[in-house]
Amino acid sequence: MTDSPFQSYLEMVDRVGALLGYSESTLRPLRAPKRSIIVSIPIEMDDGRVEVFTGYRVQYDTIRGPAKGGIR
Repeated sequence: MTDSPFQSYLEMVDRVGALLGYSESTLRPLRAPKRSIIVSIPIEMDDGRVEVFTGYRVQYDTIRGPAKGGIR
C-alpha cells in the first residue's frame, strides 16, 4: 500500500516503464516535477464544521509552452 498519491504515481511510472522497456534516463524526468504548488482551502460545511481540503498543481514539462492546465 502506498503512502501518498505521488508515491503511487512513482510506482506506476516504474511498472509501466519496465513493461515498455524504457531506460532509466527516459523515466527520470517523470519522477521530478519542474514545479509544484500545494494549497490548503478551508471550507465551512453545512453543519458548521470547518474542513480543510488540500489541492495540488504539478507541472512536469513546459517544453510545449506554459503549463496552464486544461485544454490547449
